[in-house]
Amino acid sequence: MAFPCCLIDISYPSCETHMGGRQKIKAQIQVRVAFQSGGSTNAAAPKLVREHALRCMDTLDKIHEALQWWNGGNLFNPMRRLRGAPEKRADDLKVYNVIYETEFMD
Repeated sequence: MAFPCCLIDISYPSCETHMGGRQKIKAQIQVRVAFQSGGSTNAAAPKLVREHALRCMDTLDKIHEALQWWNGGNLFNPMRRLRGAPEKRADDLKVYNVIYETEFMD
């Protein structure tokens, strides 16, 4: 796998059946973005090391700009971010887990 990488999973935590058998689907899109360890971001780290390590935040910002309020050409309601957090890991990867939500009729 090449880094950074983005893994996406979709779940349907809520499905409501409407007349005619159609369903209103609430979908959650889990976006996991993984980076190889880029070094320290603390204030004591050398400036170049800190700047390199913080580049992952630029990637996360670009992904968010692409997904927040995106509606797939009106195929679904605009996506919105619910939450995001880094994962606690024992390896040298830095992984951020961000959840977006949308709704659509099926």
